[in-house]
Amino acid sequence: MLLERGVSSVALAIFVITTILTSTATPVLGTFEITDPAHSLFNPSNQTSLTQIQYQNEIVHAGDIFINDTRTLEIHDCQFNQTGQIILRDNARLVISDSTLVLNWNTSLTSKPTFWLNNMILQNQSSLIVTNSTLLLGSSAYDRAYHYIALSDEATANITNSDLGYSDGLGDFLLCQNSSKAWLENVVFSTFYPVTGVLADYPHNGLGMDNQAQAEVQNSTLDYVYIGAVHSNCTLTFESSSLQELETFGGDDISNIELTNCNASLLNIQGHDTDIRLTNTTTAILNKNTTARIVLLDSSIQNIYVYDHSNMWVVWTLPLFGQVLIPYNWVPYVIPVTITSITIPIVVLIISVLYLKVKRKQNLKLESETKEADKNVEHVT
Repeated sequence: MLLERGVSSVALAIFVITTILTSTATPVLGTFEITDPAHSLFNPSNQTSLTQIQYQNEIVHAGDIFINDTRTLEIHDCQFNQTGQIILRDNARLVISDSTLVLNWNTSLTSKPTFWLNNMILQNQSSLIVTNSTLLLGSSAYDRAYHYIALSDEATANITNSDLGYSDGLGDFLLCQNSSKAWLENVVFSTFYPVTGVLADYPHNGLGMDNQAQAEVQNSTLDYVYIGAVHSNCTLTFESSSLQELETFGGDDISNIELTNCNASLLNIQGHDTDIRLTNTTTAILNKNTTARIVLLDSSIQNIYVYDHSNMWVVWTLPLFGQVLIPYNWVPYVIPVTITSITIPIVVLIISVLYLKVKRKQNLKLESETKEADKNVEHVT
């Protein structure tokens, strides 16, 4: 009798717990591995590990999410509202497609406001793949904070046909560090506030790079790209895209930057050994107070504020020599010399052709007159 009552009590308890969970939780496909079973799945202090999970519809989750050891978390065709960090380690993958991911900062994680909040962290060759989706990082109690998706330790991010929207704070960034890599194609990382003029202090979204990071950007729109301060050695390729501001900080930055078929409002170059090449690119303002090297090919800069022009070059095509590097300061003198060097041979050629034509006509006329005279002599004879 006591055993039956015990069994009935356990069954009743299981039924009550199941009813509560199913009535409050949004349906989730897959199984959660809860690190601490004492905490509810939706308790903000809970730490959750997930593996091979796919979400659908609208999901609300509070608590940090850890993806480890080559496991994959898939978010597909839904809006996923996450309060807390998402942390990937050891070749783990996060795949987001046709979805909206909202990363709200859990204020219980910080005892006081901070300017740097890592909403998502990728480490140890982990990867983030985003297609046809929207990422929102900024919702928090700190209106003077930057929000980051932070990559390090050879982590990678591949984002296509997606956007990094703006919620609040100072802006949202994809931050690549420590040999991490990013590929961005058809993306919009923008708050659509200008970074120059009277609205320069408004928030902006973009890409941050430091310590041997690499990034390729194509057909995209970004507010701001910055490359870190010390021993950066980063590689940035920016093609067929729009950029409001590119900034390289001071220090021994030996980064390589190439902008091709782009529009840039402001280039603020402070890295001492940065190597920059602009091809078919239009720039409104260039600030350069260091020894950074800038090469221009079929490009234009409307306003230049440079302390030293000694390491600025223009690719110029000269007759008989092909493409050569001309010091930027020589351009006003090289242009007329080039025009003269081209014009004189053309004029000489034209005169020569005309002279030969006239001479030929004269010779033909002389030959004709000689033949006519010979005929008359023969007729008289």
